[in-house]
Amino acid sequence: MDFKFLSNFLKVADLQNVTAAGAVLNVAPTALSRQIKLLEHEFGAVLFERSARGMRLTTEGEALVAGAGRLLTGYRHLRTEVALASGQMGGTLDLGVLPSLEASVLPPIIAAFRSRYPEVYIRVTVGLGKELEALLRREKLDLALLYDVDGTLGGRTMRVSTEALMLVGCVSRAFDYRRAVPLEALRTYKMILTSEEGGLRNKIEKAYAHRFSTPLQERIVMEANSILTLKNVLPGSDLVTILPQNAIEQELVNRILSATYFADAPSLSRTLCVCYPPCQVESRLAQLFETIVSEEVRRRASRYPAIQSDEASYPSTV
Repeated sequence: MDFKFLSNFLKVADLQNVTAAGAVLNVAPTALSRQIKLLEHEFGAVLFERSARGMRLTTEGEALVAGAGRLLTGYRHLRTEVALASGQMGGTLDLGVLPSLEASVLPPIIAAFRSRYPEVYIRVTVGLGKELEALLRREKLDLALLYDVDGTLGGRTMRVSTEALMLVGCVSRAFDYRRAVPLEALRTYKMILTSEEGGLRNKIEKAYAHRFSTPLQERIVMEANSILTLKNVLPGSDLVTILPQNAIEQELVNRILSATYFADAPSLSRTLCVCYPPCQVESRLAQLFETIVSEEVRRRASRYPAIQSDEASYPSTV
């Protein structure tokens, strides 16, 4: 069996159209049709129901889709293992990361990995937690960097670090981590928060609801689906937000924002995790990447023991 045919079959199954798949793959539709016919002959089953409106997988075709992804991933991992055994380093690493990590945590990790393994091709997918979890379950990623994974993914999860969430505002608010504030302080501010369902927003709302009878929504006057938007709005406004320290380190260093901790809300923290797909032999490249993640987290903590903002010192928690 030609693994390329199997890979092309998955693209046709995804788009449900030979012409559309051919355009993406740069393969003539007639050649794709021949490949599908060869697969149908090899498996002794019709894989698609064809109509004027397109193609739909048969029951047999759905079974092939379910197993083909694992087979191709296993084949790719096997090629990597053989290359490693012969002293070569190459292959492809499919990595998923959250938007809050791509600007702060990810760059030094990628730089360290590439300095050690320059021949490895890296594909990064940025998405929300639920999106990345779905890709892991479908084994479209070798690993993902996620927060607060509860173990329901099925694959191995390694906890890397825990960081506190901080109350963040403009510099003129003069928030100082040495003077942590009670959670009740939120009742005096107007807020801008992320609009992501679950994740950070859900953690904040749960902590507030556990303490107070009035909903946090009464304090929220703006929301955005981008942490960058939150950070850009704060310097010239009276609003505050709640963000992880790693997302605002540069703003604290450059004295663009000020921030402090909550004195009585230990639940307002989150844990960075390296997560693997279920039902899949872990990629050797993914394991090497995990090692780099752990090394860079430790190095980052030692390199930035304190982050200066005015006279306040913000100790690195990652």
